[in-house]
Amino acid sequence: MTQTTETTVPGATITTRHPGGNATGIEFGQLPTEKPEILYEVKAQRGDTLRCKGWKQETILRQLENNMELSEHVENLVVYGGIGKAARNWESYYAIVDALKNLEDDQTLVVQSGMPVAVFDTHELAPRVVMATTNFVRPDWKTFYELQDKNLTIFAQYTASPWEYIGTQGVIQGTFETLRSVADIHLEGSWVGKILFCAGMGGMGGNQPRAMTMLGGVAICADVDERIINNRIRVGYADVLADSIPHAIELAQEAAAAGKPLGIAVVANATELFEYALEHNVRPDVVTEMTPAHDPLAYVPVGYTVHEAEEFRKRDRDAYFETSRQAMVRQLKAMNQFFDNGVPTFEYGNQIRRECQLAGFEEAMKIPGFVSAYLRPLFLEGRGPFRWTCTSGTRWTWPAWTTWPWSSSPTTRSSPAGSTWPASTSRSRACRPASATWASASARSSAWP
Repeated sequence: MTQTTETTVPGATITTRHPGGNATGIEFGQLPTEKPEILYEVKAQRGDTLRCKGWKQETILRQLENNMELSEHVENLVVYGGIGKAARNWESYYAIVDALKNLEDDQTLVVQSGMPVAVFDTHELAPRVVMATTNFVRPDWKTFYELQDKNLTIFAQYTASPWEYIGTQGVIQGTFETLRSVADIHLEGSWVGKILFCAGMGGMGGNQPRAMTMLGGVAICADVDERIINNRIRVGYADVLADSIPHAIELAQEAAAAGKPLGIAVVANATELFEYALEHNVRPDVVTEMTPAHDPLAYVPVGYTVHEAEEFRKRDRDAYFETSRQAMVRQLKAMNQFFDNGVPTFEYGNQIRRECQLAGFEEAMKIPGFVSAYLRPLFLEGRGPFRWTCTSGTRWTWPAWTTWPWSSSPTTRSSPAGSTWPASTSRSRACRPASATWASASARSSAWP
């Protein structure tokens, strides 16, 4: 039996449904009774095949698929950051795909927190998709998880729910520029022979070792999950896995003394790395980290393995919250000590200071955030993160990474001696101008704690 929903809003069609499989052969707006297929791998469409009614819709669909292709946990629709999702559930995912395939050039799909809610008749110059995600008034984690448990919201992250995620490469440019700014302010403009202590090698943090070596320096990056570290080494974002924290420090000091760039990973908690260095009078040149402190449930407290933390979350979420925040306080105290010792130390966008403030730590705001300290001056120079949508999938190797082919007089920029780029950054994907269109607007709350 076909069930449909109607809306009293003029010009709108509600598209809530529960498709199965890949939704092929299902009439638009139909609600089949079978459960949706859970996918464990998604490949974004490439080439000139048009599955939608226009290239704008096709481009947005490919961006959604690309998010899924690069997802950390595709079966859970989690793209990155522990809980950043591409869609609210699999029913919503298939409904979004179906809506995009059937969307006319003068219609707009409305998505609310990962769920498609309506299609409006608009016009050709209107966005093909508009969305709002994780919009809260006076937000707190307890309320968020209660709403998530009721299937009423998802966490957006920056590029997960807006379907703009392009993998770790998406943040490496920002980290490169941030660290370059750090060097200009604190290190006389050069990272060569210098050592960065950092942590977190997930979808965002995994760029830190490579951004550092691109600048000619040395990084020690800690993460509690060896599987994530090995994946980062496999794809070229880190160079070597140290046996222990002392071994990592030894490798870093040798490379720095020789003026050679090196990205070192070590299986350890950020707190363990920082406290070991403080106890043994090891002084890095800069300290930061990109652990998932924005989400206390994703953060792994010191003293817990990945498996133990997962079991703890399932057993008692409220107790995990408290343990996680207290562990963040311990980590931030170590970072504050580096700062007091004169080592440039900053929070790199993961809101650990805010979480520690909520835990009652009075010195939570001692160290600066990266935007005000290092990135904002770059905005005044016109530097910032930019992305282009290239959907053909055609691989094209640049004649040289230092040459900009669109310039009438090619400009060459030098790289630090010996620095290396991951293979993925040396290629571009050629695209047709007609398909390079992004027509989705995403509104995300700026007040999230």
